[in-house]
Amino acid sequence: MHQIFGESAGVFPISAFSVSPLTKGLFQRAILQSGAPTNANKNSVTQPHKRTELVAQLLACPTDKIANTLTCLKGKSIDQILAAQKTLEALSAVPGAILGDQMLPFENFVTELNAGRFHKDIDFMYGVTKDEGTFFAGLAFKEFDSNSTVLTVEKVKEYILKVSLGKSYALEVADFYTKHLKSDASQTELK
Repeated sequence: MHQIFGESAGVFPISAFSVSPLTKGLFQRAILQSGAPTNANKNSVTQPHKRTELVAQLLACPTDKIANTLTCLKGKSIDQILAAQKTLEALSAVPGAILGDQMLPFENFVTELNAGRFHKDIDFMYGVTKDEGTFFAGLAFKEFDSNSTVLTVEKVKEYILKVSLGKSYALEVADFYTKHLKSDASQTELK
């Protein structure tokens, strides 16, 4: 019996394997932890080529012919390529699943799941990772890293509401994550 596991961003590939016609019967159990298949970036089959062109442009490589692009990229150091990759990520050009190819031959992953088009012979287990969101909170709110920032329960609630971007359930989420906090909670507990 084969089992696969994905955590955080790793949930999307595990979910993709559960609907792909190419993986039918390859595994019988899947564990998905602290992530959702619906929040991953989705790209067309042409996206990898476009992304390669963007990296090439950042590294002053030609993009007229793919052979010229690849020759130039092969001459770059790993540090140069990683720096270009980091720049792309800062510009929100984050890679994602390729939809519309043999692996995932459809245009909308969520539609497939909602329609029940997944391998029903797989046992699924879902779970969460305690405090995984604190990593993202630290990225979004630099003041969390500062020892001079004094948090209160209300301030934590404000941060959660900011992250929720006005979604209708934002207050419910903020209440859920702050209901156990006492007004005299330590800064460590609040962070």
